[in-house]
Amino acid sequence: MPAENRSEQQAQDAKAILGIQKDLLSVPTLSLAGQAITPADLEKLVQSRIDSVNAIAAAKVKWTAAVQAYRALDKQVTPILRGLRTYLVNTYGPTSTVLADFGFSPAKTVVKTPEVKVLAAKKSVATRKARNTLGKKQKKNITGATVSPAAPATSSTAPTPAAPTAPATPHS
Repeated sequence: MPAENRSEQQAQDAKAILGIQKDLLSVPTLSLAGQAITPADLEKLVQSRIDSVNAIAAAKVKWTAAVQAYRALDKQVTPILRGLRTYLVNTYGPTSTVLADFGFSPAKTVVKTPEVKVLAAKKSVATRKARNTLGKKQKKNITGATVSPAAPATSSTAPTPAAPTAPATPHS
């Protein structure tokens, strides 16, 4: 029955070695998987798998430490190289060949074809229409809704209100 993981496999292999040493040392050769093998060779073979698992674990620890060291160094070096590139562009210009001496390439300018520009403008208009987006001038023309007073119904029997009279002058 195969083990589920390396540590279980390693424990099973250690038990197999103990079993070989306890019960099979008196057997001259074993016929296993179509091969004739001595108990001593079988013990060495199983031990080699245990050693291999141990080597894997050690290598994984070492690799993990190396990756962490790289990431820490990368966080330090990346901004410095960006600053170097910026310095070179500011000093020698964005199209200078000096950039290539440092392994940097000049910034690529994308030239849009007229067809792409027309398509982009159509998409922009469609998006503004779909989202009901307005520009500054369009927003300026929008004011709050003003409700005009309803005109009173005119009937021949309704008296018209009298105009207000001027206030009396104060006596001094």
